[in-house]
Amino acid sequence: MEELCIPKVEVTAVDDIDTGRWKGSAQRLAELEAAALAAIRPPNDDVIVPIGVRNHVVTVGDFSAWIETAKRGAAPINDRRAPDRHRQARAGAAHGRRCIVGERGAVEGGDQQGVADAEAGEARRFDPAVPVGAATGVDGRRPTAGRRGERLAQRFAHLSPGGTTGTIADLTIGYRVPEPILSIANRLLPLTRVDTTESRSVRLVGEVPSWIRGDSVGLAARVASATAEVKRLHRLTGVVASERLHGEISIALTRCGLSAVDHVHDLDATEIPLFGPHAVKGLEFDGVVVVNPHEILGPTALGARLLYVAMTRAVQTLVFVTDSDVPPILY
Repeated sequence: MEELCIPKVEVTAVDDIDTGRWKGSAQRLAELEAAALAAIRPPNDDVIVPIGVRNHVVTVGDFSAWIETAKRGAAPINDRRAPDRHRQARAGAAHGRRCIVGERGAVEGGDQQGVADAEAGEARRFDPAVPVGAATGVDGRRPTAGRRGERLAQRFAHLSPGGTTGTIADLTIGYRVPEPILSIANRLLPLTRVDTTESRSVRLVGEVPSWIRGDSVGLAARVASATAEVKRLHRLTGVVASERLHGEISIALTRCGLSAVDHVHDLDATEIPLFGPHAVKGLEFDGVVVVNPHEILGPTALGARLLYVAMTRAVQTLVFVTDSDVPPILY
């Protein structure tokens, strides 16, 4: 925990053994979550947000329903706002309106410029995989972040009286992925053909990725077993595997009492998101099981980018399950 504090804080006292055990008990997690959820309440009155000459009204009933749905989610509490935004956007569209919900409330745009402006206020967290994933477009198309960068450059030129004067600095510090995972993922960077600076994590303490190897016949069963174990420790656990393996993995997960799904919102307790390497960009899981990394890696720069992004979806635990040898680059 000390590694997450910047600047670091000084420890001024130490609990006695009984108090330390009480604080460290798993029961405290459930109590803290219950207390946090209990503190989230809808407003007493309808929320009216003026946009231009019109008002967008969010009723207490709608707000309450959205909050209750978010409370039942499986994601960490701080991450449950994102799927709720999608639900609210769909609700706005159902009424013939475009509704975008940001950090502070609901925004309705009657024109495309208003919608674009609302989207540009959206908060984004720094992700160390951005230089490889978003900046290059892992699907092989023209980089989407490149277009965003062009727009930012244009805005910067507009704001700078003397033109585009300034300094470009690489973002090299990450807070999301632990260093033991990020340092291994960074070994793939020379293969990605992406001009980027290696990222480091402030989370120096963490689990080193583990490997589970065996033959091809038992691959799906090993994936299901490993997933069940990671799921036992981390409620939000996902699997990344080539699409050709999804059928066998889904069947094996069912035999372990789990079910594979293709979404991350409103997960039931037994549901496991299962994605191909092309579809996992932008997602985040406490625990990630990557299947046959050698198959994802392949001989191309695109494969290296896909594997990098897959590995950096994990914020706690990363497990490789494979029916082949460990790729030398990951040793």
